[in-house]
Amino acid sequence: GVRRLAPQALAPRRTPMNAKTTLVLLLVLGLLGGAIFWQQDREEGALDLTRRLFEGVETERIVAIRVDNIERAYNLRLERDASGTWYLTDPIAYPAAPEVVELLLEDVAGALVVRTPEAEWGETELGFDPPRVVLSVEERLEDGSSRTSVVEIGAPDADRLRVNVRQDGEYYRSLVRLYSTLSNELEGFRARR
Repeated sequence: GVRRLAPQALAPRRTPMNAKTTLVLLLVLGLLGGAIFWQQDREEGALDLTRRLFEGVETERIVAIRVDNIERAYNLRLERDASGTWYLTDPIAYPAAPEVVELLLEDVAGALVVRTPEAEWGETELGFDPPRVVLSVEERLEDGSSRTSVVEIGAPDADRLRVNVRQDGEYYRSLVRLYSTLSNELEGFRARR
């Protein structure tokens, strides 16, 4: 007949792990742990450099926005009236496109920047000779005085995801969305109705 094998013959054989294999596995685990620690430390250092582009500016207090678009050769001024409606006041008087103003205010409120390393500073390389766009935001403060914050926007990076910005002589990088919003033609700021 049929020959039956004992249960221990069917079980896989266990061989003790070689000491050299154990040492190699421990070394690999140590290297992975070190790489994870190094990456976390690097990311935390980068986060320390992140701040709001318009630090301290509150959108409820903004009463005027000026856009000097050197790249597209136009200047415009947007003003908010007492009822909160936005109007183009320069170069023409016209109701402003609410969706574009809303995007612009979102950019002012939420644009984050990372400081550009000083080794990369250079007006020509970063697109500031001349800047592409100059954005001025005017606020009415609680004491009745006004404050203006100015940001210059240079060239987008090669990956077209970030844009170079300059504020108070310091260079930063921000997401390209701000540049995209400001790249509208003058007609893009006018209400369609």
